[in-house]
Amino acid sequence: LLAFNVISIYLVAQYGDNKSKQYLASIQKSIIIFFLIVTLFCIFMFPVIGSILKISSITDMLILLLILLSFIPASIWSGYFQGNGELIKVGLFSLFASISKLLLSILGAYTLGLFGALLGVFLGTVFGLILFWFLPGEKPPVSKSLIISKDDTKLIRMFYGLILRSIFAVALLSIIQIFDLLSVKALFSPTEAGQYAGLSTLSRIIYYVGFIMVWVLLPEFAKANNSQKNKLII
Repeated sequence: LLAFNVISIYLVAQYGDNKSKQYLASIQKSIIIFFLIVTLFCIFMFPVIGSILKISSITDMLILLLILLSFIPASIWSGYFQGNGELIKVGLFSLFASISKLLLSILGAYTLGLFGALLGVFLGTVFGLILFWFLPGEKPPVSKSLIISKDDTKLIRMFYGLILRSIFAVALLSIIQIFDLLSVKALFSPTEAGQYAGLSTLSRIIYYVGFIMVWVLLPEFAKANNSQKNKLII
């Protein structure tokens, strides 16, 4: 989903507010429909998927899928406002959603166990999206219908290359980030792997700080089609 955040920033920077909102609404609708189909497939195939992923209850899997669905508008809306330079609005959403998820997941875990913790994460994301919607200023991109029209199909075809490249780049970055953790988990005991995971996270603090700066500057890179100007921004 991080890839769609990048796509949102790029589209806003390249096409302006009105056109990008139309494009993003179509992309968002298509992604949601795709994941709804995946959700139905996972429900149908739960006996197999549950045994592979060690998920004992179908309700736990359903809430995980709902969390995934809630992250779709969260990623696209964040990218849309980042592209428009409304970083304070994005920051307020991130702060409120994070605090809500933390508090509600703790409360849910205390009362309902694992399901309650997952439900708290989902509700915290939803509350963050509600805050996003009611904050002053421009509204985020939404579609009035869940039916994919011919215009939606045309827009997806226009940007399928960008979408595939973004997904590939983000997936490759994610693999690079977690490759050492996967290797350690495969080669060492759970205790040693857990200790390494904690130290590995601490060692990435500088990376995370730099990553935030990149995310702030990304809209400027997207607007600048001149390599010399991009070097100046860096």
